[in-house]
Amino acid sequence: MSALKRMFVFILVGFILVLGCSKDSPVHYKLKVSVTPKEGGTTSPSAATFESDEEVTVSAIPAKGYYFDQWQEDIKGTDNPLTFSIKSDTDLTAVFLKLDTDADGVPDDKDTCPETAAAADVNENGCSPEQLDSDQDGVNDALDQCPDTPVGEAVNATGCPPDKPDTDEDGVEDELDQCSNTPPLEQADSIGCSPSQRDSDGDGVSDDIDQCADTPQGATVNNLGCVDGETDGDGDGVSNEDDECPNTPAGEVVDEKGCSVTQNDEDGDGVTDDKD
Repeated sequence: MSALKRMFVFILVGFILVLGCSKDSPVHYKLKVSVTPKEGGTTSPSAATFESDEEVTVSAIPAKGYYFDQWQEDIKGTDNPLTFSIKSDTDLTAVFLKLDTDADGVPDDKDTCPETAAAADVNENGCSPEQLDSDQDGVNDALDQCPDTPVGEAVNATGCPPDKPDTDEDGVEDELDQCSNTPPLEQADSIGCSPSQRDSDGDGVSDDIDQCADTPQGATVNNLGCVDGETDGDGDGVSNEDDECPNTPAGEVVDEKGCSVTQNDEDGDGVTDDKD
């Protein structure tokens, strides 16, 4: 065979081989799938190679306590499974989030109150005041007006000790009241006694009529609580017999009747002149 013929045959065979290879070799693309967080779940597949334009389906499988949220990277979306036609090397990331069944912002694995009402404010443990009973008295914190009740103490519907009896209705509980039969409308002090029940100087005349409030112990007094000859019990400059306000506070200026502005009520409306 001549050299010219051999060259022609070589060129022809090479051309045929080139044509055959270009026709029979399809294009392939790689798929790579990641997950975040790593413990959030898995995908199927996680990596593979596909021919160009091949239809690909990828599934996201959440781990316990998580749910699938979305796809990120080259393709974004929330379809699960995700189906697409591959046209290039493709990277995907499956995003998983922790379950929050009651949607209070605290994931289930940290939520100690898993059934919180919608839109309720919660603490770091996922509990609203309606779900808490900090002092363990049986009344939730949202209603409890006495939040520091000692353990075991009985309470009423507001979380406070039950109302204690006040028989004479003077504002002092019976167990503290040293004057148990205070007349109606009389103002009682902290031990439940009104002026008609008190005898501060111990002279046998109650404070409401005693015109000499500082009688020495053991002195003999008249029915106004004054020692004979004591003519101005409250020291306001008006003698007892003319004094219509016998207990004027020390230092207050009085009128001819022995009354100061804190004792007078000129218009009779129940409010003393100093406040009227």
